[in-house]
Amino acid sequence: MSKELNDAIAEIIKEHEELKGYFEAYHELDSIGKVCVLITAKDVLKKKGIKDMDILNIFKPFTAEINRIQENQEEARGLYVNYDTYMFHVHNLDFGIHKYKGIIYDCNDRDKAESLASKLVEDGVISVEKKENPKKYIFCDTKVLSLLEKNYRYVKERNKNLQAQTVILSLKYINFFDESKESR
Repeated sequence: MSKELNDAIAEIIKEHEELKGYFEAYHELDSIGKVCVLITAKDVLKKKGIKDMDILNIFKPFTAEINRIQENQEEARGLYVNYDTYMFHVHNLDFGIHKYKGIIYDCNDRDKAESLASKLVEDGVISVEKKENPKKYIFCDTKVLSLLEKNYRYVKERNKNLQAQTVILSLKYINFFDESKESR
């Protein structure tokens, strides 16, 4: 990332402390994640009463980055990460209702998502990453890993420390479940 962008992020955080959480992981996000951060940050500033022209000036250093993202829209999406799950919650997006081995799970309910994750662990699709933190998972099934590599910009280093709903998002978009539908 350019020095100009790093400086812009530092300036935004300095002037608008409430945006710090949005920009801390900015460098690690894929294109879609970066766009989500920028849109969310803009909305936060707008709710604070900051005028549109001032917001445009704040985000002016991101123009080249946004243009690059638009030019590469065909780029495959990165594997879902926990930040995506957080953004799904913030924006009240749908994790879906999924049928797996005859059982229906409404994954908008975290407990039901954890139940589905437990079943996926039993079946060897995912595994618990560390025994001391049993609610963090990694993908381990070779067939699933192959589908993830085919459908995402799969980066092995991102396959770690995944929450149940994060796992479910990735599986949802490779059509892993017997049946999936939106609940909202």
